[in-house]
Amino acid sequence: MSCLCLICRFATPLQSAVYGLRVIDASTGVGIPLVECKTTQQTTYWSDSAGYVVIHEPGLDGEEMFLHLRSDGYQIKADGFGYQGTRIALKPNQTSLVQINRTQPAERVGRITGIGRYRDAQLLGVKPYIDWQEPSLQVAGQDSSQGVVFGRKIYWFWGDTSILR
Repeated sequence: MSCLCLICRFATPLQSAVYGLRVIDASTGVGIPLVECKTTQQTTYWSDSAGYVVIHEPGLDGEEMFLHLRSDGYQIKADGFGYQGTRIALKPNQTSLVQINRTQPAERVGRITGIGRYRDAQLLGVKPYIDWQEPSLQVAGQDSSQGVVFGRKIYWFWGDTSILR
């Protein structure tokens, strides 16, 4: 009987707080998608299309965490040790705000297709700044493009999209 109770206890889902981070363009105030946020333990998070990141680290309730931030076309202020990133306080169900400076002329728009474009914003209970409903298209993918200069030409490469069935 005690063995059965032990199994039931560990079969229940853990209820713990999540922490939010929002990365915005310092000049426009708009969320920046595809910002890499890496912990000192090398756990990597990526911002969604609204610039939100969900951090789920239940063992760090109330602690501070340093996140290395990297995003092509944006400049992140370095700290006294030369690390580009920010220190955030992990307060349950709160979202920290980080502003970074755009160095490229164009703003980053975000992913165009696939599910989960506003995943982190939705997990944090934030409504994206556009009227958004997850489509029932059942597709996912990299959805990115990159221009590479080779010789005197620019070659464009696009990510793929997969059907989830």
